[in-house]
Amino acid sequence: MKKGLLLILLSLFLLCGCREKGINAISDVDKFDKLIETEGALLYDIRLTSACEEGHIPYFMCMGPSEESEGYLKIADNIEIIYPDKNKLIVFVGEDEKVLEVLNVLKEKGYKNLNYYVGGYEKYASDKGPNFVPSVGCDC
Repeated sequence: MKKGLLLILLSLFLLCGCREKGINAISDVDKFDKLIETEGALLYDIRLTSACEEGHIPYFMCMGPSEESEGYLKIADNIEIIYPDKNKLIVFVGEDEKVLEVLNVLKEKGYKNLNYYVGGYEKYASDKGPNFVPSVGCDC
């Protein structure tokens, strides 16, 4: 009985997407589109700069490093310097692992309105379908 209950609880945890508390993982493309239309939202694509420049979601800024070795954590430091408002709506797209790394640092710094698209840019573009037109170049 205890094993069954534990298995059920573990399954519920996994079905919730193993989300980090205080970080909103969004997998519904329509819900994500409504979120990114919010006035004043900070929209960041944190993939490598070269990948972002090849195509990104319109109005997202390319904020990733130019090389993997540069790391991603300075993104959080830059946001803290430029936007000290901890309630600011922040939306990321990128590789989930790297996005969560940066969002967790922002959460530790006290930011409360943190969001990302599960599966990153490629999944978003796929979910949008053949009519999706990415922005190209650097919106920096």
